[in-house]
Amino acid sequence: MPEQRWRPLLLRLGSEMTLWYCLPIAFLAVYVSLYAAPAAAVLPHLQLIALCLLALAALRLAADRWLPGLGARLLGASLAASLAASLLLYYGLTIIGLSSWGRVISWSLITTYAAQALDLAASLGLSSTAVLAGAGCAYVGLALLAFLYLARFDWVPLLARRFSGGMLAFATAAASGTVAIGFYQFSTDPWIQQAEPVSLTFFPRQATRTFQSQAIDSAEAGKRDKLEDAARATYRPNPAAARRNVILIVVDALRPDHMGVNGYARDTTPNLSRLAKAGVVRNLGVAHASCSESSCGLLSLASSKYVHQFSSRPFTLQQVLVQHGYRIHLILGGDHTNFYGLKESYGKVDSYFDGSSAQGYYMNDDRLVSDRLAGFAASDGSPVMMQFHLMSAHPLGKRHPEALRYQPVTNYARTGIRSGLDVPTASILNFYDNGVVQVDIAIASLLEILGRKGYLRDALVVITADHGEHLGE
Repeated sequence: MPEQRWRPLLLRLGSEMTLWYCLPIAFLAVYVSLYAAPAAAVLPHLQLIALCLLALAALRLAADRWLPGLGARLLGASLAASLAASLLLYYGLTIIGLSSWGRVISWSLITTYAAQALDLAASLGLSSTAVLAGAGCAYVGLALLAFLYLARFDWVPLLARRFSGGMLAFATAAASGTVAIGFYQFSTDPWIQQAEPVSLTFFPRQATRTFQSQAIDSAEAGKRDKLEDAARATYRPNPAAARRNVILIVVDALRPDHMGVNGYARDTTPNLSRLAKAGVVRNLGVAHASCSESSCGLLSLASSKYVHQFSSRPFTLQQVLVQHGYRIHLILGGDHTNFYGLKESYGKVDSYFDGSSAQGYYMNDDRLVSDRLAGFAASDGSPVMMQFHLMSAHPLGKRHPEALRYQPVTNYARTGIRSGLDVPTASILNFYDNGVVQVDIAIASLLEILGRKGYLRDALVVITADHGEHLGE
């Protein structure tokens, strides 16, 4: 008889736990099988899920104790929907990060883009109203499903009827204490080595140093560090060297074969083409990116090294120019500050500004770059290096009306495009080429401001990319 009294409670509790673990297990199967994560990540992640479920149980027990039946059920449904929505969103973002740049998404990236979610949606061609309405409807739908489930299968009232108020209060306090201890242990000793995804999200800097999907071998990097330190210590600037201003304009995801100045059928770069006809701009020929990702591409630009030659303390172009008396200024579109230590890889500079610092702009809007430059004082004749980073060709870059020359368009960051399987559609090519048109406009704006302020009187201007872009070839 006692066993029969407990059986309904245990069945409901077991059924709910089974439902809750379906999503994490499905995600972990994808994480391990498709993205080569170690199997050691599975158990720690399930332990974290258990802590979340224990916290949810403690809150539901407290609600059942202090709220009337309907109020407790409504609160329980809201809490369950919030946890389910958080898991769905986190797993989706993690898979996007792994697919797009080979890393588990970091918390700093989540918060940065969450603050600009509507701008991000607009860059993807989504209506802000539709996004908000869709998110609201999805949450309400989850809450309704949870409410209906709890109305029939809630185990909390069954447990409450079997214990006194004092026992329930003790159980709630014990569960809360266990959750607090568990999350404290997680914060002080996360499962980094096991590649548990939440640990990598909150503590990305503690992981093995990587550049997106390219890893740096610590032992080999240590050997190269000594060589870099020796080169830095023995380098002596030539007093007779000409100290021309160095202007480096890096365009994210720019393909040379889609630039009119390089012979592309479409006139996507009219401003650069005019400069080329005037003999002001020339193509230096074939130059290959060291990799297909921003982090290693940008470090290669700074260090003149391939990925397998990277060290932790590279002797960079910026450091060489500092020894020649240059001031170094970085004005960068996009969020380099929160992108896995990318900002730190630039080293010490005289001024630094990127999209995460901009107020009133979408971080991937290149107008923030030109507007920041417009606030610089005129050249005083001292040598400077200025490095710019433009996002107009990137699928997350903001497109302005004056660049929307080719129609119709499809942002492939939203629709997806499989390399080697899909033939690029006209709308995808139109979207990308409009980005190149906007790059040309942005470069013309930068050159106009630099010229007006005197920085081009004696200058070397280099226009390049961190990497190219696949459009389905």
